[in-house]
Amino acid sequence: MASRESVDSPFGEPTVLGANVNTRDAGAPAVTGDGLTLLFHSKRSMADDRVAVWQSTRGSTDQPFGPAVLLGPNINEPDVDQGPMISADGCVLFFTSRRAGGQGDSDLWTATRPSLLAPFGPAVNWGPKINSPQAESRPTLSLDGRTLYFYSKRPGSHNGFWETHRVPR
Repeated sequence: MASRESVDSPFGEPTVLGANVNTRDAGAPAVTGDGLTLLFHSKRSMADDRVAVWQSTRGSTDQPFGPAVLLGPNINEPDVDQGPMISADGCVLFFTSRRAGGQGDSDLWTATRPSLLAPFGPAVNWGPKINSPQAESRPTLSLDGRTLYFYSKRPGSHNGFWETHRVPR
């Protein structure tokens, strides 16, 4: 992690987040707008060696992130769940999954919750308007919540580079 005093300031030297977050395979970090919740994917301590979505929280931005916990059964299934992205308010989770009910190899899914203290509800597939029979992954939502960027290997995607889609309000 690297921090800076303001958006006009340069970033300082990076610091390691530590054993609560880092493992050899941790990746795809996403942080809530308040900087208090970090989501990422990892195989850490999964008996079947599958990738799952984890969460680590802290009380203030001056504190280290606490121990990582699995996001739970609505998010993590017996297949690969990875590439989390969280809305600024922390109530909408976007992620990639190979779970049943998808359109293809891997799809974009979302789950919502009414508050930060509530668990995420059941994951919902974005359907054929977004997902294709090929792989989609790494969802990223614009700050205004109107544009979804994602990786896709669908035909015409220039060898699997970023595709964009405007999400209706």
